[in-house]
Amino acid sequence: MSDAPAAPDLPGLRPAPERSRPARPPLRARLAPSPAVVLIGALLLALGVGAAMAWSSGQTVRIHALRLVETWSATMTEAAPALPRHLRAGRLHEADLDPLREAGTRADAYGFRLFDLNGAPLASAWRWRGRMLARLEPAPPASRAAGEVLPGEPGPLPLGAPAVWRRLSAGERVVKLDIAAPVLGGPARFAEVYMPILDPQGAIAGYAEVYVDVDAFAARIERVQALAGAALAAAGALAFAGPALAWVGARRRREQAEAGVRRAVRLDALTGLPNRAGFAEAAAELAAEAARDGVRLAVLAIDLDRFRTVNELHGPVVGDAVLRAATRVLRASLRSEDLLARVGPDDFAALLRLSEAADLPAILARISARVATPVSDAEGRPLSLSASVGACLLAPGELAVDPALRRAEIAQREARAAGHGRTCLFDPAMEARVQRRRAVETAIREGVTHGRFSLHYQPLVRSRDGATRGFEALMRLRDGQDRPISPAEFIPAAEDMDQIGALGAWALHEATSVAAGWPAPLAISVNLSVAQFRDGRLVDTVRSALESSGLDPSRLELEVTESMLISDADAVERQLARIRALGVSIAMDDFGAGYSSLAYLWRFRFDRLKLDRSFVLAFDAHPARARGMIGGIVALGRRLGMKVTAEGIETPEQAAAMADLGCDTLQGYHFGRPMPEADLREVMRWEADATAEQESHPRAPLSDFAACNDRLDASGPRPEGVDRRGRRPAGQSDTPRPTLNAARA
Repeated sequence: MSDAPAAPDLPGLRPAPERSRPARPPLRARLAPSPAVVLIGALLLALGVGAAMAWSSGQTVRIHALRLVETWSATMTEAAPALPRHLRAGRLHEADLDPLREAGTRADAYGFRLFDLNGAPLASAWRWRGRMLARLEPAPPASRAAGEVLPGEPGPLPLGAPAVWRRLSAGERVVKLDIAAPVLGGPARFAEVYMPILDPQGAIAGYAEVYVDVDAFAARIERVQALAGAALAAAGALAFAGPALAWVGARRRREQAEAGVRRAVRLDALTGLPNRAGFAEAAAELAAEAARDGVRLAVLAIDLDRFRTVNELHGPVVGDAVLRAATRVLRASLRSEDLLARVGPDDFAALLRLSEAADLPAILARISARVATPVSDAEGRPLSLSASVGACLLAPGELAVDPALRRAEIAQREARAAGHGRTCLFDPAMEARVQRRRAVETAIREGVTHGRFSLHYQPLVRSRDGATRGFEALMRLRDGQDRPISPAEFIPAAEDMDQIGALGAWALHEATSVAAGWPAPLAISVNLSVAQFRDGRLVDTVRSALESSGLDPSRLELEVTESMLISDADAVERQLARIRALGVSIAMDDFGAGYSSLAYLWRFRFDRLKLDRSFVLAFDAHPARARGMIGGIVALGRRLGMKVTAEGIETPEQAAAMADLGCDTLQGYHFGRPMPEADLREVMRWEADATAEQESHPRAPLSDFAACNDRLDASGPRPEGVDRRGRRPAGQSDTPRPTLNAARA
């Protein structure tokens, strides 16, 4: 018996029975043109004839317009014999208006304009309410009756059109057909004729733009064309009615055959299950039945874990066998009235009818347990499988299965992220996270396009005297509504979108360019990403940033994390060695948060260790244990020639403790929040003033703060005006000392 399961008996998805192949028609029948081809040829012929008739109609109307203009020209020459001379002189007189009105009244033109040899308008006339109005250009129209509104004049001579101008200069006449009257009360269709005006010697004296009424003539031409078209259509219908009917019958039989093919196409050939299209069609019918029966529905999205690995290691033959075995297991886990489909290479979907919604978790657990049962390949070797299952429970009476499948797939991805073989029921918060992720991705794309990324700078403070050693550059992003987006959101999204490499290169160039304007020896610290190591251009990017900014390499520090070292240790080691050769310092960031492998400290030459902020937080809860752990890491770093930075300092007590344990650099909100470059310049000015004060009034190091607090607390009340750190507030000392904490406000 074959291992392939039989196709499910689903409404609308039953495979068509096999039919014998029809006999091939004879050669003569195959070579004969089909009725459809004949019909298309007839339609093309009709279109061609119609286009020819339309062109001939336009030409006929143009000829008619030229004849009307000939009449107007003759009338104008008779009524105003001095017109060519005045046009050549470039000026008409009031005495010329009466002949113009007379010529316009006698001729068929209802409007015209006269131009000199340079195309400047000199006079215009048009018919209005049974009389001809004329005026000189560019004077406004005169003498209108009370309440009478004159229409707008015709358009100007198109001297900007080189082709028209060349034809007019050559003595030709240009006809343009329009369907909208240029003046109020004009005909629906008219011809606009541009013509030169000749003097008695035949030379061009000026130009005229004449509007003639062709509405009635064009209507007669259209009636003739309509009659001819009707006769042609009747002849075509009689000639092609038989082939067209035969073609319609053949088309109906072909559509019936194609419907059977489409039903077969909606089935997956390997498993015999409906595919995604078949699932959507069958699920719609089952959802309608469930709504009538008052039954709840649930949609499952099932993904086979590690199937790609099985397919790559054992080949597609074994992969197909695994899919068939998984199909049998899933069929056995469901009831006969449930719908199962294969919607992807290793993805399945199911639609379940539930008597009670509370039964769904047990069904999910049963499916997960049965899929996890080992199967054997063709050679008897066991193969372990598991499935990540997401489920979405439809509301009572809900018919939309496709949105429910999408939500089930969201839950399935949540289950897979939690580990193999997990199940998850959809929660609206999951979709909110997906939508938020899409919004972040959109903000990243728009941020790259519109320049919404920026760098903020957080101070790095020396523990021995509280002076600023440098700043760490931290990337920031704001969306289209100028709302900030957390780096914890857009950094992982940018990595998935393959944008983090380009953003990292931009950040490196921007940070070095800004730091080059700082007074030496202030340093800049920039974080690197795994993508920058993968593309192999990191060293060139660092070199380019240093050369373009002019920053001393000793003032640049690059931070890496343990995840970068795990990905490809050999390639990372080679690139870090080349970067150190440029004179740039390398720091391991977030030490203690990951594997904290001592082998990395031995293999890679780091200049600095940055303790993860979790150590500082643990110091408040378990000071003794944290002190021993931090002290050991600091001692190890010093033995290996590395300096140590403590991150996450938020209180004076934490700052004093980290300084006492040997951390040479401190970083955290206690010293300043990340700030934009504009605020940074102001803070650096404060820092310069504070440095000058420090030189004149030396302060105690941070390591003495805790002892100062203890002495003050032990000896009773503190001296008036002295705080817990032994300092006088502003206003009680000679000069107040501005600090980086001011930027935090």
